[in-house]
Amino acid sequence: MRDPVYAILDDAQVVSSCTSSRQNAESAETWVHNAPAHRLKGLARQVVVAWAIGMRQAGLVPFYSHEVQNQPSAELVRRTGLTPAFEEWVITRAGQAG
Repeated sequence: MRDPVYAILDDAQVVSSCTSSRQNAESAETWVHNAPAHRLKGLARQVVVAWAIGMRQAGLVPFYSHEVQNQPSAELVRRTGLTPAFEEWVITRAGQAG
């Protein structure tokens, strides 16, 4: 079975969508896309919340990750009311570029 895609259509065009970017038997990570012309309308929040509810109903722990520099994604997380779980830090060897 393929992972479900949660989407909002405008005139038969997908303007916001959310699905699992990867998952296993215990958890699922979200992938969300919002068409540029439809940003800041709350659509991404709606599809992420619907996706998370669907994952919980399937018995999975849904999680959302994003790069620290991705401020629109950070704002989406804040607006959905998600609970922060951890921060990831990458350590590189001395002399290597990050």
